[in-house]
Amino acid sequence: MVEIYLQEPTLDNQDNFIRTMHLSQQIHHPWLQAPSTPEEYRKYLDKYQASTTNISYLIFAKDNPEQILGVINLNEIIRGCFHNAFLAYYASCYGVGKGVMLQALKLVIDQAFNQLNLHRIEANIQPTNVKSIQFIQRAGFRNEGMAHSYLFIDGVWQDHLRLALLNHGWQVAGY
Repeated sequence: MVEIYLQEPTLDNQDNFIRTMHLSQQIHHPWLQAPSTPEEYRKYLDKYQASTTNISYLIFAKDNPEQILGVINLNEIIRGCFHNAFLAYYASCYGVGKGVMLQALKLVIDQAFNQLNLHRIEANIQPTNVKSIQFIQRAGFRNEGMAHSYLFIDGVWQDHLRLALLNHGWQVAGY
């Protein structure tokens, strides 16, 4: 198994990130458009660096810290009576099929529940993205139904399957 670590993105990661996302476009399309220009990367950084409600992590292998294996984001962290975050994730061409995404997701979930004290994490996935649905279900997420015309992706309002993981469910399952 590849040993990994998580790191919040910085400007120093820009060239490597853009290069990696260009090489990974085929595995991302049509489900997402990762930042792929310096301008898009800076907007991505601005969203996560100046925020208390959004956190982004780049995934690296300990034995190859130059290679970005994937990205996991906790978005729109809501407090009050909700204590929820929306999860986004994508592997790079270097991380696909190596088990690193599940390993990284478990680290992020642990932080979300045990350090950020969230009650639930929600993932919304297009129903045609079968591999992503299977992946998130392996992490313990449960189907909560369909959100119709949920997000505007690739020029179309896309339906999304709503899956969630509760803090209690995470602890009981012992992930």
